[in-house]
Amino acid sequence: MKSKNLVLLVIFSFVLSLLCGSVVLANENDSQYVDPNIPDSWYRAPQTASELGITEFNQAPMLKERVLNGEIPPLEQRLPDDPIVIEPYEKIGKYGGRITVWHTTLDSFLNYDGQFAGNMRTNAGTATPDGRKVKPYLVEDWEFSNNYKEITLYLRKGLKYSDGTPLTADDFIYWWGHVANNKDLNPISPQDWQPISLVDVKRIDDYSVKFIYENPFPRLVDFEFNSHLGPEWMIGPAKFMKQFHPDFVSQEKLEKLLKKEGLSDWINLYNRIKFDAINQPDSGYQRPVLKPYIVVERTPIYMMFERNPFFPFVDTEGNQLPYIDRIRVQLATSPEIAVMKAVTGEADYAARNLKTEDIPLYKKYEEKEGYKTLLYCRPWNSDFSVYVNLTHKDKNVRNLFQNVKFRQAISLAIDRDKINKKVYFGEALPQQAAVAPTHSYYKEEYAKAYAQFDPEQARELLNEIGCKDQDGDGYRELPNGDKLKITWLFCEMGAVDPTSIIEIIGSDLKKELGLDINLKKVSDALDEELINANNWDMGGWTGDMMLDVSFGSKNMGRNYAPVGKAHCSPWPAWVYWYQSSGEQGMEPPEQIKQLIKWNEELAYAVDEGTRREAGEKLTEAQAKNLWAIGTVTMAPQPIIVSKKLKNVPQKGLWDSSLNYMNAYFPCQFYLDDK
Repeated sequence: MKSKNLVLLVIFSFVLSLLCGSVVLANENDSQYVDPNIPDSWYRAPQTASELGITEFNQAPMLKERVLNGEIPPLEQRLPDDPIVIEPYEKIGKYGGRITVWHTTLDSFLNYDGQFAGNMRTNAGTATPDGRKVKPYLVEDWEFSNNYKEITLYLRKGLKYSDGTPLTADDFIYWWGHVANNKDLNPISPQDWQPISLVDVKRIDDYSVKFIYENPFPRLVDFEFNSHLGPEWMIGPAKFMKQFHPDFVSQEKLEKLLKKEGLSDWINLYNRIKFDAINQPDSGYQRPVLKPYIVVERTPIYMMFERNPFFPFVDTEGNQLPYIDRIRVQLATSPEIAVMKAVTGEADYAARNLKTEDIPLYKKYEEKEGYKTLLYCRPWNSDFSVYVNLTHKDKNVRNLFQNVKFRQAISLAIDRDKINKKVYFGEALPQQAAVAPTHSYYKEEYAKAYAQFDPEQARELLNEIGCKDQDGDGYRELPNGDKLKITWLFCEMGAVDPTSIIEIIGSDLKKELGLDINLKKVSDALDEELINANNWDMGGWTGDMMLDVSFGSKNMGRNYAPVGKAHCSPWPAWVYWYQSSGEQGMEPPEQIKQLIKWNEELAYAVDEGTRREAGEKLTEAQAKNLWAIGTVTMAPQPIIVSKKLKNVPQKGLWDSSLNYMNAYFPCQFYLDDK
């Protein structure tokens, strides 16, 4: 009887733990790709010091010296009224030290997500490590009205910029009245922002501000709070930015500033200060930030970042973050040099320029050079998707490409296992261009749709639709007998160099299907130009930004509906039709218009059930129609980390929807030689 009671007690305790907030990954596949040792608290809005009973706070030794010298106020005057707590990944870190990273440009580094300091964004919200939802981060909370046309943002009291200026609702009101609605700075009025139409921003009190939209925007937190609605990007700060705005400063003073900077008008001056001055410590007007680091030194070949004394986050023992004192960003004249600096141990962290194909190289030198090569996963619907131009200018070619059996044949002639073995060392997951296994819409049957290697069935499909070798030259013609010569246009693209993939597929399409395929590698600029002009036959792109938090937004659903960037999609002319409200491009058939409708429902429908149903219909339509033809997903993304850099999760998801490493809180990384 005691044994039975003990079993019941264990079961009850387990169930209770689930109900009491222990995080369970919603998909059993998640634990395979997301570090199970990540703290449960990373999946929730951060708690505050008072909620955790933290009453004493500590600061880095270098800041104690600055307080004694009178350079900055005491710690209790710099932290918010109730500091925000981040639980460290593994253990409480140590203060001090400097890390070195290499980047190909200095100006873009601070906002370049693939690198260390640039990941430490200070947005209103941040995505959970599994990419399922956006939680409050810099702000305390938010609240929607019942019709999702209004959202109230609740700011944290005592939050300060790096110069000690408080962040309040007045910053947002300044932005609304003098920036967003200033015709010189923003020729397109917020009321004309489509499809959301921001019509008003109201101050409720010092720490509450309400955004009012003409149309419902239920996924505002997914599409904006996780990326660009961070106060720095959006508002200013107001007190500082007013120095460069004609509504608050005399024309005489503005003209002096313009002359000093060699600029012709105040708009250029204002935008330079807002976007570039954060990297200009010697400019005399370096813009204050909310980030964990600020630029304190800059030369033509490096920038030095130093901890922000006013950063509002602490660890679970009340130690102000970040742990690391400084970050040195060294200029690399090419991506290849940046990579070699990492391989030779001269970088403490590297990710953005690292390619999957070079993993053996990174592994070879890691023991000698004192680093580890972590393998995160790219949770894209396809690491490289194959496209045929569904809006081709030639009507006969277009009709063939729009025939689903042609795309099914292409898919069945792709040997995904071979690609996985030769390009990804067997570490990726072969599948169709369905959402990745970590996505809440994932269905195995969609991932497997026409994803087996079956050239015989592929040939039968082509024969069935009249795409045959009619003149005996060994290549198939169009159904009307015209020659079918397909140029496959491609370029390098970030973490993926598709050359090897395309060579494998192109060879099989010739050998197994008898398609006359000509591979043409061009620069990324020319690739974009040709696709935007609709002068292409076959192409492809990565299927990134397809996690739950980004799925359905205009730039992230491009393989599922013609609503995103034209040059990253299989249907550019339909994209232009949609973006121009029918004035440009090519009008799509009703089936494609239905995709657009579902995508808009997924993004903007008030009812959650309607949004869910639209998302499911989009994923089902992709599996049936193969708008994009997938290769593999969950490809390994190498990340080089010095052995002395601690608290870095050993595995995770690598995607811009997460702002890359931002979901893993780099501010809690620390240095230790042990």
